[in-house]
Amino acid sequence: MIKTPFNYGKEVFDSPKSAVEQFLKKSGGRDKDFIDSGMKIFKNEDKLRSFLHEFYLLMTKQRIRESYTPDILASHLINSSEEIDKIINTFYERASEIYGLYRPEKFKKLDIQKLIKNIEKEKEGEEGDMGFYLDKKTLILLKSYSKQIKELIKLREEIVKNIETLMNSFAKNLSKVLGEMLAAKIISIAGSLKNLVNMPSSTIQVLGAEKALFRHLRSGTKPPKHGVIIQHPIVAKAKKQDKGRFARTVASKAAIAAKIDYFDGEFIGDKLLKELEERR
Repeated sequence: MIKTPFNYGKEVFDSPKSAVEQFLKKSGGRDKDFIDSGMKIFKNEDKLRSFLHEFYLLMTKQRIRESYTPDILASHLINSSEEIDKIINTFYERASEIYGLYRPEKFKKLDIQKLIKNIEKEKEGEEGDMGFYLDKKTLILLKSYSKQIKELIKLREEIVKNIETLMNSFAKNLSKVLGEMLAAKIISIAGSLKNLVNMPSSTIQVLGAEKALFRHLRSGTKPPKHGVIIQHPIVAKAKKQDKGRFARTVASKAAIAAKIDYFDGEFIGDKLLKELEERR
């Protein structure tokens, strides 16, 4: 609760934001008028200096708080998810290679879940039909890989749930058109939802293909027809010759959805997605 000197009586505000807004309103947002008004009320430079210190501290905190938006968090979460995917794949490949030395007959038949289950069932001293003797140290190593992979998969699942909830809280239309994960990725590459809103659909279409685009500009190679938007089911399932056209259509709907979300418009995600599906 902060008392303001701009009062006739005792005006009290219940939050720094409301106090800051009222202070600036009283002074017209001009520091000189603000200080002059304060001097007339306080008539004491030390008291005015103390008040100004508190006021500008509150204003700074408020502006910092307002600079942190949900799209920034979504960007961090989607990047974390992708980093965890890379670690899982690296652990899986290494565990699979080592396990293959002991069970070569199963080496190319196991997906990640089956590999984990098989490793957990292994016992020291057992031999595969064609593989090596499974010693204690290697068994411990394999089971450690298995445990880490399971924990990372669980962590990624939690992050995905968080992303889905977060995206639907501030970008419902974009999430409906692209799916929460792809929508978060597009926002991450763009830098923010605000940046995305300011981009034409042709730019959204090639987000994530910056290297290919720069190569085209430098050496005249063919320009990219799509970036990460190729992950959208409609684009991914399209024939090779149609992928560029479908990517353009999806990017166009995504641009509309992003603008509606940014300006707090109504939810029309279902309509936009239906229009996309009808154009296939």
